[in-house]
Amino acid sequence: GDQKTLVPLAVVILLMMLIVGVRTWNGGIVPMCTGGLSILWTFGFMAWVGIPINVLTVIVPSLLIVVGSSEDMHFVTEYIESFAESGNRMKAIEIIGRKLGIIIVLTSGCGLLGFLSVILNDIVLLKQFGYTASFGFFVNPLITFLFIPVYLRYFGETKLPKRFIEAEKTGKEH
Repeated sequence: GDQKTLVPLAVVILLMMLIVGVRTWNGGIVPMCTGGLSILWTFGFMAWVGIPINVLTVIVPSLLIVVGSSEDMHFVTEYIESFAESGNRMKAIEIIGRKLGIIIVLTSGCGLLGFLSVILNDIVLLKQFGYTASFGFFVNPLITFLFIPVYLRYFGETKLPKRFIEAEKTGKEH
């Protein structure tokens, strides 16, 4: 019952914070799409291997949305800055791939290894949580790498956000 209240509430609060923080719709849409896909894949994995929803596995969707959105925000903000420099969507996507690729692999790999270590426990609930969270944190960066470039290619910014235009007029850093 808590999941029906907490996950939508977390999504709405995070969505508002992301849109306000980045000041673009893509800043909110991208993390919600990658997080949602990661949650779907994780629940599919749980059903496939027979892991039930329990006290611990029920928090994995919230973890995926909140923790997974940080990678997405790096991609979106770097894309906006790269687009501001190049004025070209494809060039901006190429730049973010070069700048962030290894960083995202390393940070998500550390999270994955942390959750994998939980499966070494003898307590069944913790093992189930470890497997579920590990799978979720394995697929989340994969979905990020596959989804975000395609999304930004077709739906990324086509003009500079207001803060870049205002910064250029005043000569300040954006």
